Amino acid sequence: MNAQVVVVCVIVGAGAAVLIGYATTRYFFSNTSSSDGPTDEFNQAAYMREVRLRNVEQIGAMNGYGHRHMARARADAYSDHTSMA
Repeated sequence: MNAQVVVVCVIVGAGAAVLIGYATTRYFFSNTSSSDGPTDEFNQAAYMREVRLRNVEQIGAMNGYGHRHMARARADAYSDHTSMA
């Protein structure tokens, strides 16, 4: 058998082995979780909202404003800004 034919057969066989391995792994170890992201676990948007509110309150406290002045900041932090584009 010619050396070039052997090399081509080895390359084709290796490619077939990789494809069979990928298909087998995909079949047995498929991802069963939702691709929409976590729903009830950790909410990144709510956490960042809390961090921003805390920072606004700290900045206000450093500048002499008390909690009575933070009502507007708190309302802004919890409002829905999805309509703004």
